Amino acid sequence: MRLVIEEGQRVWVQEVADGGPVTIGRALENAVIIEDGAASREHCRLEPDERRRYWLCDLRSRNGTRLNGRFVARALLHSGDRIQIGATVITFHPPGPEGDAAAEALASAAREAGAAYAERSGATLARDPLTGLLSFPALVERLEGLLRGEKAATVSVVKLDVDYLGLVNDMFGLEAGDEVILRVGEAVRSAAETLPGTRCHVGRVAGGCFLVVAPACSLSRARELADLARLRTAELEFDGALRAATLTLSAGVACAPDHGREWRRLLLRAEAALARAKRAGRDRIEAAEPGRDGAAQAFPRAARALADTHVSGLWASSGLWRLDLGGAVPGSADAPEDGTAQPADALRPLVLSRTGQSILGLVAEALGADLELDPLLELVLALLCEKLGARRGFALLRDPRGALRLRAAVDRAAVDGRPPDTVFSQGVLREVERTRAPVLVSDALSDERFRAQESVVSLGIRSAIAVPVLWSEEVLGVLCLDSTSERTRFGEEQRDLLLACGRLLAGPLRRAALHQAQSEELERARIRLAQTNQSEILHRRRYANIIGRSSAMKALFRLMDRLLDNAHPVLIHGESGTGKELVASAIHYNGPRRERPFVAENCAALSESLLEAELFGHVKGAFTGADRDRVGLIEAADGGTLFLDEIGETSPRMQAKLLRVLQEGEVRPVGGSEARRVDVRVIAATNRDLQEMVAAGSFRSDLYYRLAVMTIDLPPLRERREDIPILLEHFLAREAEAAGVRTPGVDSEALALLTHYDWPGNVRELQNEAKKLVALAPERVRPESLSPKFFAGTSTDRAHSAIRRLAVADGAEALLMMIERGRGLAEVLELFEQEVIRRVLAACDGNRSATARRLKLSRPGLHKKMKRYGIE
Repeated sequence: MRLVIEEGQRVWVQEVADGGPVTIGRALENAVIIEDGAASREHCRLEPDERRRYWLCDLRSRNGTRLNGRFVARALLHSGDRIQIGATVITFHPPGPEGDAAAEALASAAREAGAAYAERSGATLARDPLTGLLSFPALVERLEGLLRGEKAATVSVVKLDVDYLGLVNDMFGLEAGDEVILRVGEAVRSAAETLPGTRCHVGRVAGGCFLVVAPACSLSRARELADLARLRTAELEFDGALRAATLTLSAGVACAPDHGREWRRLLLRAEAALARAKRAGRDRIEAAEPGRDGAAQAFPRAARALADTHVSGLWASSGLWRLDLGGAVPGSADAPEDGTAQPADALRPLVLSRTGQSILGLVAEALGADLELDPLLELVLALLCEKLGARRGFALLRDPRGALRLRAAVDRAAVDGRPPDTVFSQGVLREVERTRAPVLVSDALSDERFRAQESVVSLGIRSAIAVPVLWSEEVLGVLCLDSTSERTRFGEEQRDLLLACGRLLAGPLRRAALHQAQSEELERARIRLAQTNQSEILHRRRYANIIGRSSAMKALFRLMDRLLDNAHPVLIHGESGTGKELVASAIHYNGPRRERPFVAENCAALSESLLEAELFGHVKGAFTGADRDRVGLIEAADGGTLFLDEIGETSPRMQAKLLRVLQEGEVRPVGGSEARRVDVRVIAATNRDLQEMVAAGSFRSDLYYRLAVMTIDLPPLRERREDIPILLEHFLAREAEAAGVRTPGVDSEALALLTHYDWPGNVRELQNEAKKLVALAPERVRPESLSPKFFAGTSTDRAHSAIRRLAVADGAEALLMMIERGRGLAEVLELFEQEVIRRVLAACDGNRSATARRLKLSRPGLHKKMKRYGIE
C-alpha cells in the first residue's frame, strides 16, 4: 500500500509492505516517522485483518487521531481516507494498481503546490516555525552530506529531550510549553556555538526534542556539548507560573564512523542512548555503545515479525524454566507413547506442549522489544488471544493505593475499536488475589460459581482463565483470558502457559512499578518547586532571615561577605540556638553556588551506620532492606553546598570518610566498589570546642584543620542584648501572621525583663517565647504574660519586684559609671536625686502635692529640695 504524507509543505509518498501492521509516530523505530509536535512517540497503527482490510487504531496517543475530521479509537480504512495527526495529513491508498495510481496523482498535485509555496517562502521550509532552528529534514540533509563527504574525520550527533515537558503542558498550558521549547532551543544553540573548531547544525525534531549535528567532533567533545546544554537549560529563569521551575535535559550521543556512517543507523543509536538516559532517571547523558545499541535498528515493527520468530532457548536461559525443547510433554499431541520426556522446572512443573513452548518463545521475543509497558501488555494479550482462540484478554495491575486496575485489554470481536472495560467476574479476581493461585473455568455454563453471572450470560462466555503475576509473595497483577466459542475450552496446558507468561512479565512489571513510584515522587517534588512563591525565593537569597543591628552582627555580616565567593570549607562555632544553619544557608544562597543544591544533615540525629548510608548512599543489596541503589546526600549536593551540623558528634570512622571527601573529592557508596567524583563545598557547625577534642584525641586533627580553613564564631544572644527588641518584634509579627491575628504590642516593663534575661537557648528560645506570647497575650504583652523564669525573688508581686530590681541595677550601673569618671559619691547622689525630682514632677504635670506624695516626702521637704537644686 501507499501513504501520501503531507507534513507542512513537505509531501512524499511512502510505500509500505503489505500484510503487516504499520506504526506511525515520532520515534525512529516506527515504520512511518513524522515530526509533528502533536504526535506521540507511537501515535497510531494500521492493522490488517484476515480479509486484507486495514484498520486505523489509535495507540492511546496524547492528542488523539482523526479520520476524515472525526476522532476515532479504531475504524476501518477505505481508499482516499485522510488520517490527521496534528497538522500532518496521511492519505491512505490500499494495495493494488488503482491505489498506487491515485497516490501518485495526489502526491504530484501536492508537490506542485508545495513547490509553488517554496518559491514564495524561500528558505523558511528548512526552519522550524517555533524556534527558528533547522527542521528535521534539513538536519538529515546536512547529516547525509557530512557522512558522504571525506573532509570530516568524525561526525557526532547529540539528541536532547526536555524532561517532563508533558507535565509542564498539563500543569501550565501549551503556551508555557512553547515558551519552554523556545528558551531551551536557544540554550542548546548557544551551547553548540561554544564548541571550538567546528560549526554545529542545531535543529528541533519535534516537541521538546532537539538534535545537534557536529562535524569534526569526537564522542567526548559531543558529551561536553550535551553537558553544557544541560547546565544552560538548568540556569534558565522564567516569569509567571514557571518562575520557580528548574528544567532538566536528557541526552543521547552517537558518533560516526564509530557507530556507522549511515544516517538512519546513527540516529537510531543516539535515540537508543537517549532512551537509556530516560530510563536511568532522566537529567543524564548516555553515549551509544556499539555492542549494546546495535539492536536499536532491529526493533520489531509489526506482530508479523514476532510470528515469524523461530523457537529458541532465549526465553529458557533466564533460569525461570529448564525445559527440553527437543522433547515433548507427556499427554501432549507430540508426546511419545512411552512418556519418557519429563520437563524440569525449579518453580513449578509447567505442562507445555511444543505449541505452548513456541507461543512462550514469541512472548519472550516481545519482551525483548523496546516497547513501553502498555503497548507491551497489549501485544502479549493479542498474541495469546490469537494463538489460544480467546475472545478477550485483560491485564490488571496494582495502582499506588494497592487496588487492581485495568491497564490493558484486547477484544478480538470488537468492531468499533473500543477495548473491553469489564472483567467477567470480580469474584474470580478477588479469589486470585487472596490465594495467589490461578483460577481455571473450563465450562462456565456448567460451573456453579459463574453460570449465573451477568457477564457470562450477556457475552456468552464459555471458558476463562485468570492467573496471578507474582513477585516473591506479592501479587503485582492478574492476567485474564476468556472465550465465547464452543470449540475453545481452556485446560491445564493453557493455564500453565498463562502462568509462564506471568512469570516472564513479573520482572518488567516490578521495574515499571518502581520506576513509576520514583517518577511520581520526582514529579511531586517538581510540582512543589513550581508552586514555591517568589517571596520565599527572595527571602532565602538574602540575609533577611538573619536579624541583628548590634556591632557583633555587623562584624558577622562583614565576615560572611568575604566568604561568599570562594569554595573553601567553613567551620561555624556557636551555642545551640544561635542560628548556625541560617548562616550556612545564607553563605550558600548568596554565593556562586546558589543555583545548585543546599543539603543539610544533623550528624547527631542518626546512628553511625544510618549516617553513613544517608551521606554516602548505598548500592542495591548493601544491607538488609537496600532493594535499590540510593544516592547519598554528598552526591546529591554535587555542585552545591553540604551543611553538617554537630560535626563534633561523629565517630572516628565517619571522620576518616569525611576527610577523604575533603581531600580527594570522592565518595564511595556503602557496598559499592567504585568511587564517584563530587564537587561540594562543606560547611560544618558545632557547639563543642573542637580544639579541646583534638587535644583529647576524640576528634581528628587533620579533619579539623581541613574544616577550619574559614571559621565563624556566632555570638550568643546575651552578648548582643540590643538585638532582642527587633528579634522579638520580628518573631511576634511572623507568629501573628501565621495565626491570623494582629501583632501584639509590648509594654516597656515586659521588654526590660526580656532584655535582661540571659537566654541560655539563644534565639531559638526567644522564638518559642514569642509563639507562646501570641497565644496568651493576643493584644499586648505585659509582665504578667511572661514565663516565671523571667522573675526572681519571693515577693507576691513578682513582676513589680523584678522591675524594681532591674531599675536599681540600672541606676547602680549609671552611678558607678559617673564615679569612674571622677565624681564623688555625694555629688553623684545629689545629681541622681535632682534628676528623679525633675522626672516625677514632670510626670505629675508640675503638681507639687502629687509629686511629694509619690516621693514619700512632705510638701515643705520637697519645696526645700527644689529650692536647693534650683528646680522651678
